[in-house]
Parts: sequence; C-alpha cells; structure tokens
Amino acid sequence: MKRLFFCIFIAVAVIATLSAGDLFSFELAPDQPLFKESISDPYAFTTGIHIVMLTKAEDNNFKVSCLVQDVDSGKIMYDYLAIRDPLKPKDNLYINMKLSGSTSLLRTRFNGTDSLPSVDLDFNVLGYLNTLFCLYGASDTLDFDGSYQISTTMRIADMVSIRFGLHHFSGHYGDETLQKMYNYNKVDFNNTGIIHNYTGAKGESGREYRLLSETEYVRDNSWIIGAQVELPFGLRVYGQCEIPQKDAWLRPFIHGYDASSIHRCGGSEGADKEDGLIERVAEQKRGTAYKALRVHGGLEYTIDISFANLILSADIQAHQDGQNRNSSGLHEIDAYSPSNPWEFEYTFGGALELKSKIGGRNTRIEALYHIGRAPATQWFYKTGSFIYIGFGLN
Repeated sequence: MKRLFFCIFIAVAVIATLSAGDLFSFELAPDQPLFKESISDPYAFTTGIHIVMLTKAEDNNFKVSCLVQDVDSGKIMYDYLAIRDPLKPKDNLYINMKLSGSTSLLRTRFNGTDSLPSVDLDFNVLGYLNTLFCLYGASDTLDFDGSYQISTTMRIADMVSIRFGLHHFSGHYGDETLQKMYNYNKVDFNNTGIIHNYTGAKGESGREYRLLSETEYVRDNSWIIGAQVELPFGLRVYGQCEIPQKDAWLRPFIHGYDASSIHRCGGSEGADKEDGLIERVAEQKRGTAYKALRVHGGLEYTIDISFANLILSADIQAHQDGQNRNSSGLHEIDAYSPSNPWEFEYTFGGALELKSKIGGRNTRIEALYHIGRAPATQWFYKTGSFIYIGFGLN
C-alpha cells in the first residue's frame, strides 16, 4: 500500500511538471472518474435504494455458514444452519441499500497532435456501504458490506479506457440474523455451544453437535484490470477481471487458493489442522489454474429522449469459485474440482435517468432482473432470481 501511494505522489509531481506545456492540461478533482460504473453490475460503485423480490419462495431459504463439531466422533466440518422456518411467499421482499462515492483525485490530459491521439490519465478512489434488510417482521438486517477501490485509468482518443487498481471488500452477517440463528437452533452457550436443534444438512438424527464458530465476515484484497470502449450513438462496452492477491481470501473461507490463506480464515486454526482441511485443499489445487477469479463484462446503450436518458444495460459475471460447489450445489472447503463449471450471474434491465441533476448527481428510476447470487457479500453461496425496482444516483 505504501508503494502505491508513493507511486501516486511521483505521478502527481511528473504530471504537474508536464502540465506547464501547451500539449498538456492538469485538473484537480474533476467531476467524475473516466471509467463509468454499470447500473447492472451487482458489485459496481453505484448508489441506490431498491425493493428486491425473490421470484421463488424456495430461494428465500437463507442459512448461516458455520463451523461445527460432531461431539461423539470429534469430527469438525463446515455446514449451513437455518435461521427460521421456511418463509411464506409474502416474505420474499427485501430492501437493498447501497451508499457509494467515487471521486477523481487528479487528471492530466495530453491534448494530442495531428499524428497522435489524445490521452487522459486519471487517479481515483471509490467506495460503498451495502446492506440488505428484510421487509417483514422487525426488518432484520441480513448483511453489511464495505468496499473501496484505488485505481488509475488511461483513456485514449476519448474512446478506449483501461483501468488498473486495488479492490478491497469485507462484510459480515447482521447481528439480528445471527441471534435468530442461535435461537432457532437452540445453541446453548452455557454448555460449550451445544446445538439442541441442529438444522445442518450434514447432521444425522440422534447425534450431538457443537457450534465452534460462524463465519461472521468475508474479506478480500484483489487486483482489478478493466477496459471500456465508448462507441458512437451512446453505446458502451466494458469488461473487467478481478484477481485475488495470494495472501487474501474470498467469499468467505473456501476460495483461498493458498494453504496459508485457508489456514488463516477457516474460522478455527486448530480445527482446520486436525481435520486436515488445509493439506487436502492445498493438494487439490496445487498445479491447477484455480485463482478464484471473477471475470465480467457487459454493455450499456443510452438513448436521448429530451428530458431524460433511457439506459438499457446488461452484465454477465463469471466466478471461478463455482468449482468449489459440491453435488448439492453448496460451497465446501474441500469440494474443489477443476471439472466443475464456473458459476455465472446475469443481470439486465433499464433506467430512466433525469437530465436535471440533484445535488450534482444524476437521478435514475431503475428496474433490473438478476439471476445469480444474493445482493449481499456474506450470502455469496445463495443463488436465485431477483427483481430490483427503485432509485439510483450517479
């Protein structure tokens, strides 16, 4: 991180020197970064509030990822414990709230010549806070997420942009969700965490289980590299690849592809050693191309309709961690197989963006349809079909 800030400082000094000439211009804190965020990218740095509806009642069966121990055998394993009884269809509504900010710190522009195109260089910082509330009962919070990105973008000929940077995100279960899981499973913390109503898929009738820890947070530090092309007539095409750093882990414990990563984030270091999870996963993934990559791309088409812009958008996400799904479709720390397919997400829809700005921001009325993971980092394993209707800011 220190090296990154040092490089930025050097770049500022160089840019300031070059800006003295007619061929170069320099701008501090321009209005917005060069690389645009897509309204249909589930992980974009955009602000919005949406009503979210799951289209199928069975998709509403959220469970908490936990580390448990079979008391009789001493075996330690990961499992998913229920929060409550299966919900009724009317309980399939949620509120997704995301507060985001993005700013360019500085920008320099080479104005171009008769033989050379213009080149812009932009340094920016982006961040968001994201949460998912239930729209029933006491409006429990399922999840809190935080993310930031430090990046630089180069744009050539006012058309092609290339972005490179560092992306960090972390998230954890909502306290209300964890408490409901404890209550529903009748976890006795006065008796070393014995579970009196075990709801895990791996449980056997008559066996006794102990809760060792719930995976309360997820975290990752990744490198990102992306490109976009702004074509005539309002069409924009983009793509991006996210590459986790070697000593990082990703949504949540099963995506670490280095033995030390799994050891550090598995929830219980001693338990992982005893169960041989570290050695088994390291052996499975050694020599493979598995890097827990996330690759996505899409397009946006903007149509001018006098008082507003109509934006049509589509995004496709490809997660390499789909190779960690077992035969039941759940993610497991020791379920990796290179023959398993990557996991895909699809989002498409549109927005009506008013040309009159509010507080310096564009306001949008949005409607999106998402097939894939739940809109909360901690629930990455939970997939379904989601309809979003609400407002967005840019």
